[in-house]
Amino acid sequence: MVGRMDTDRTGSGRHDSPDSPLRRHFERYAGDLGQVAGIRRATLRGGMQQGLAIAEIDNGGGLSLTVLENACLDILSMRWKGLNLGFLGPAGPVHPALIHPENGAFGEGFRGGMLYTCGLANIGPAGVIEGVTHPTHGRVARLAAEDVWTDRRWHASGCSLVVGGTMREAALFGNTLTLERRVETECFSNRITVTDVVRNAGFAPVPLFLLHHVNFGYPFLEEGVRILIPTERTEPRDAAAETGVARCGVMDPPMDGAQEQVFYHHVRPDAEGMARVGIVNDARALAVIVRYDAAVQPVLVQWKSACSGSYVLGIEPSTCTVAGRASLAKTGTLPPMLEPGESRRFVLQMEVVEGHEAIGSIGTIGESEAGT
Repeated sequence: MVGRMDTDRTGSGRHDSPDSPLRRHFERYAGDLGQVAGIRRATLRGGMQQGLAIAEIDNGGGLSLTVLENACLDILSMRWKGLNLGFLGPAGPVHPALIHPENGAFGEGFRGGMLYTCGLANIGPAGVIEGVTHPTHGRVARLAAEDVWTDRRWHASGCSLVVGGTMREAALFGNTLTLERRVETECFSNRITVTDVVRNAGFAPVPLFLLHHVNFGYPFLEEGVRILIPTERTEPRDAAAETGVARCGVMDPPMDGAQEQVFYHHVRPDAEGMARVGIVNDARALAVIVRYDAAVQPVLVQWKSACSGSYVLGIEPSTCTVAGRASLAKTGTLPPMLEPGESRRFVLQMEVVEGHEAIGSIGTIGESEAGT
C-alpha cells in the first residue's frame, strides 16, 4: 500500500510486545512495516462521496476492508485477494450529510457496503411515534464516529489491526444512546471481528434496535451460490417472499424487475451460543462464514434480491424483525429494553474460507439448509 500507515491509538501510547519475533522478522526486510500490513486513513473526493473519511485496513494476508469514519464505522468494502465480497448500492458511497431519509427516499442514499448498521431507535419502515419521526432503518448508519482511533499492535503471536470509535444518537429532551465499536483483524488472518457495545446514557428505559446488515455482492455473489442456515423454522415476510421459500437457500441469476424477498429464520446456535451462516460459492471455491451471538440478536433476517442492478444477499442478525417500530409497538413485539446506564455487547464475525476441501468442512452448518 502506498503511503505511511497509521500505527498508534490516539492518546493511548503503544503497548507492543518488545519480543515479538514476527515483528523483528519483518523489520529485517522492510523499511516501513506498512509494506507488510497496516491501516491508512484518507478522505474521498468527488461526487456524492465528497468528504467521506475512511480507514483502509490491509492485513497482508489477502484480506482488506474500508471502514467509514463518518458513517458509523461501517464497512464500505471487503475483499479477499482482490475479489470483492460485498454489495454497493446504485448510488455508491454517499456522504451521510447528503442523505435525507426522513423524506422517504431511503433507497436513493442506501450505500450498501459489506456492513450497514441499522438502529438504534428503529429497524424497518419509517414511522411516527408520539410526534417523533423514526426514519427507515434508523439514524445510526449516518452518524459520524467520535474519538476515532487506529492501532497496529504487535504481540508475541502476531499483530492486531484495529479501528475504533463511538457513535452518539441523542436528542434534546429525548433519549441518549451510544454505540462503541471496534473493527479488528489479525495480520495474515482470514477473519474480521466487529464488537459493538450499546449503552443507554439517558434516564429512561428504551427498546434496543440493532441490526447488522451484512451485504454480499458480485463477483462473489452469483447464481448458484448456496446459503447455509441452521434454521429450525423459516417465515416469509410477505406474499412475495412466500413464493420463494423453497429457493431461499440458493441465489438465482439476475432477473429484470425481480421483487426482493425477505425471510425470518429461527436459528439453532452452537454450544457457545453463537449462530453460524455459510455463504458458499462452489464455482470459485470460496465461502464466507458469518457468526453472531444469537442470545442478543435472536432474529436472523435474510434479504434476497435477484433484481438486475440490485443483485444482493443480506444476512442480517437483529434484535427484532424489520416490521418497523410503529408496527412492533402496536403488536407488543418491540425488542428487549435497555435500562438507564445499562450496556449490551454484540459480536459479529466474518471469516473467509478458501478451497473445496475447507468448504466441505463447513457443510454441517447447513444440515438444515435455508428453505428445506
